[in-house]
Amino acid sequence: MPEIKKKVTPRETFQVFPSVSPYVKANGPLYFNKTHENSIELGFLVQEKHTNLPGVCHGGVLVMLLDSAMAVEVIYKVAPKKITPTISLTCNFLHPAKLGQFLVIRSEVVRSTKRHAFVRCIISHDEELIASAEAVYLLPERNTLGFNLKKIIDEVSFYS
Repeated sequence: MPEIKKKVTPRETFQVFPSVSPYVKANGPLYFNKTHENSIELGFLVQEKHTNLPGVCHGGVLVMLLDSAMAVEVIYKVAPKKITPTISLTCNFLHPAKLGQFLVIRSEVVRSTKRHAFVRCIISHDEELIASAEAVYLLPERNTLGFNLKKIIDEVSFYS
């Protein structure tokens, strides 16, 4: 699993994620931070529109965050110009995410082949683990994005 850091990345280091997905735009905003380990971590502020009746973040929103973070990591690390459909995703909900919490979502590509990427991910708030997931993504031969997400992310300056 990706490591839950003792020191959480300060929210101020995150920037708005340049999402092109209408679904993510409607349910966001998402934030991102490029780590010193050359990975992408996503950030997410739980707003009222993300909560269910008990007043905690809806599980469907958490799954969207896990899937989005893992797909971004696959695109960034393995397939910068490819659309990477999710083949399989298994999620574990461990603690509720509460209104007003800033969540950090970290992923790692465990292994990749010519056709598949295997990824793990966690969502945390401070040092508390909120959810975890594992997924498999397809790396299509011809299915490409109209842009290079890795290039867009690399052009953002985080360490000024």
